[in-house]
Amino acid sequence: MEEEKEIEEEEIEEEKRRGDGEDKEVDKGGEGDKEKEKEIDEEIKKEEEKIKEEIEEEIKEEIEK
Repeated sequence: MEEEKEIEEEEIEEEKRRGDGEDKEVDKGGEGDKEKEKEIDEEIKKEEEKIKEEIEEEIKEEIEK
């Protein structure tokens, strides 16, 4: 009985660690990579937005001419 309870608790803990894939205990090795990827994605979005704004500005200038 005691052993079954222990096994069940271990299974619950393992499920918690798996969770949504963002648990630090499971992803210790890759956590830095995920953070770096997130930062890169944010930089890409900023650059894309900057380029988009520049293109929109150029189009507005062309239309005004």
